[in-house]
Amino acid sequence: MMQTVVQMRSTPHYVWSTADVLGQGATGSVFKGRHKKTGDLCAIKTFNQMSFMRPVDVQMREFEMVLKLKHRNIVKLLDIEEEPSTRQKVIVMEICTGGSLYTILDEPENAYGLHEEEFKLVMKDVAAGMNYLREKGIVHRDLKPGNIMRCIGEDSLSIYKLTDFGAARELDDEEQFMSLYGTEEYLHPDMYERAVLRRPMGKSFKATVDLWSIGVTFYHVATGSLPFRPYGGARRNKEVMFKITTEKPSGAISGIQHTEDGRLEWSRALPKTCLLSRGFKDLLTPLLAGILECDSMKMWTFEMFFEEVTKILNMDIIHIFNISTATSLRVYVNPTDTFANVQELVAVQTDIPAARQEMIFDSYHFAVSHTDPASTYPKTSPDNPIIVLDNVHTDFSRAEYRELPKLPRFGTSFSLDNDAPLAKVCASVVWDCQRSTAALLLQQNVMRKAVKWFICVMSRETEQLRTDTHLLGIKVTNSDLALRRLLDQHFLHGKMLALLCYGTSSSDVQRKQGELQQLVDGKRECMQKILDEYANCEKQMKWVEERILVEETLKELWKDKDTVGTQEKDRSVERTQYVLDKVVATFLQFKKDKSLKRLSYNEEQIHKFEKQKLSANCIKAVSAYADEFVPKFKHLYAEVARWFQKAFLYRQKLAKVVNLLDKVSTASDQMAGNLQQSVQKQHRIVDSILTSDVLQNQGPSQPPSDVTPPISAPPSVAPSEPMSHSEVVQLQASVRAVREEIKLSMAEAEESTKLLRQLGGFSLENGIHVEGVANG
Repeated sequence: MMQTVVQMRSTPHYVWSTADVLGQGATGSVFKGRHKKTGDLCAIKTFNQMSFMRPVDVQMREFEMVLKLKHRNIVKLLDIEEEPSTRQKVIVMEICTGGSLYTILDEPENAYGLHEEEFKLVMKDVAAGMNYLREKGIVHRDLKPGNIMRCIGEDSLSIYKLTDFGAARELDDEEQFMSLYGTEEYLHPDMYERAVLRRPMGKSFKATVDLWSIGVTFYHVATGSLPFRPYGGARRNKEVMFKITTEKPSGAISGIQHTEDGRLEWSRALPKTCLLSRGFKDLLTPLLAGILECDSMKMWTFEMFFEEVTKILNMDIIHIFNISTATSLRVYVNPTDTFANVQELVAVQTDIPAARQEMIFDSYHFAVSHTDPASTYPKTSPDNPIIVLDNVHTDFSRAEYRELPKLPRFGTSFSLDNDAPLAKVCASVVWDCQRSTAALLLQQNVMRKAVKWFICVMSRETEQLRTDTHLLGIKVTNSDLALRRLLDQHFLHGKMLALLCYGTSSSDVQRKQGELQQLVDGKRECMQKILDEYANCEKQMKWVEERILVEETLKELWKDKDTVGTQEKDRSVERTQYVLDKVVATFLQFKKDKSLKRLSYNEEQIHKFEKQKLSANCIKAVSAYADEFVPKFKHLYAEVARWFQKAFLYRQKLAKVVNLLDKVSTASDQMAGNLQQSVQKQHRIVDSILTSDVLQNQGPSQPPSDVTPPISAPPSVAPSEPMSHSEVVQLQASVRAVREEIKLSMAEAEESTKLLRQLGGFSLENGIHVEGVANG
């Protein structure tokens, strides 16, 4: 068994052990060291023989470069010292205890990429560091996850820093360079052709080659895999690697060859295994497509890249839960976006058109002004999202959940080299199982919350509709009262005109009397129809009110359903975590066993037993997810689907009542407006008759026998005989009495008219939000 010689090395102020390796590269190694006086931790970079074979100016470039770089997202230089024994220079830097991004991605937890919030930290810090380098006129030329270090800030959030400037050099914006550096999987195709394939080209390269490296790095961080993968790997199949990157269709962000000499499979989207949300993928994919363009005419500039990153990072997140698919969504919006913009983005992710979207938040309708910016919306979270449902189609045909990757096959043979990567894959699957189990529990909790919120909304809608029905009743009653006043006035005007126009045969007066009659013709029948329709509304409203408010049918339908599905008390996430811890422990042990190269007999037997336990634990975790957690999730989803379908039947009843009330309200408004016009016209007609020349030139005459004034009528006399003075006085008194009645009736009518005008602003639209389900 080979033993590594451990040495203690030092400079005048620092000391380190060669056993404490933080990282290794082509030109040197990085060790964990300490300051001799303070004991402060640091990272010490030493250089190997290959590094010293470089020209002296190249060797000195890294020292000169790091001396001038001071930025939050650049690994800080602490000192440059020499080892007394070798006189070789070492670089002393701040230590990043989180390791490199490469080591982070190499952990089983991140086999499918980083989670969204961590990815955004990488994006923000890498862009900030690169922007600083651009301002300094520096090209890094070796950007990759291994040269991005992670520190932990005081707020416990990650800070990512660029390091390893051995390949960096100063470069003006349009200046080009011929020298070749970088790691081949991350190289721009033109540089790859010259540096890896060794083809004489005479090509020069611009600083934008760093953008390609950023694109490959971001894809790797987002998915856990490289974007361009020939069969057998990039280093074994160099020609195909070059073909993938140079023949890549514009807009494609990955190209994979699954079999030897097989066809290339292109993709313009991130893989389904990626942990990023649909909303963030929609933002990231165009950015990757822009910087992974080998055509210099189509490739984005640094300015475009920085602008887009800033835009993405400044977006607000609205957490949405699509109840019809039981899916948690993240909708990214600009702070200035209006509600219409938000609805369009929701429609993209839910396939629910904006006109059919109904949003509920915290047991109320999510009602915001259409002009309010998204930055003013209430804060949402994954466990307290806005519930979105389709108010026309209650399609609960598909519940969405994550399908686990398949476990690898467990052979019976013993192999230190093969067992470590096997355990790593197993750990990554169980990690995914643990995340998926937590997601299922969250989805079920939100489904239960959605039911409770919808019950509150339905109860509130019913209460509002009950109030609306009552207000409409007042409105209809006053319309009926106004009609009665009009008819009373019509009767009184008729009596008065009969008294005044007795013996008159003027065609003009008769025509106007006919117009007065037309003002009331058919109104009684129309009003009765309105009253009948309102009575039907009341009947329908009473039925709905009884079911929803009194009997609480919706609550009864959900009674005992809260116990369906996975509960917090089931400890499903904790149970999966328990198995995961065991699997990870086995992986770490196998990783250690592999580094030892050989095991003793007893150690070998323990290793074999651990492999058996690894298989059993993996099967236990995956089986619990597939055979217990997912079926419980589907069971609850089915109950929620049935409940919502029944709830929507009551929703349709409410919608029918709304439509009936709206119809009656419209008819009542029309009647009220017609009555007001009729009263005004009636007064004009009567006034025109009273001021007509016929009445002015006519002397008093005997009224017809069928007219009964409100006080005793004058004695009947022949029309040809003139009326006595007392008879004239009595007739005048009768007219005055009728006019007083008319005056009183007009005052009462005016009060009714005022109330009708007040009720005229009454609208059903603010009372209930079920217009869409009326035709469902």
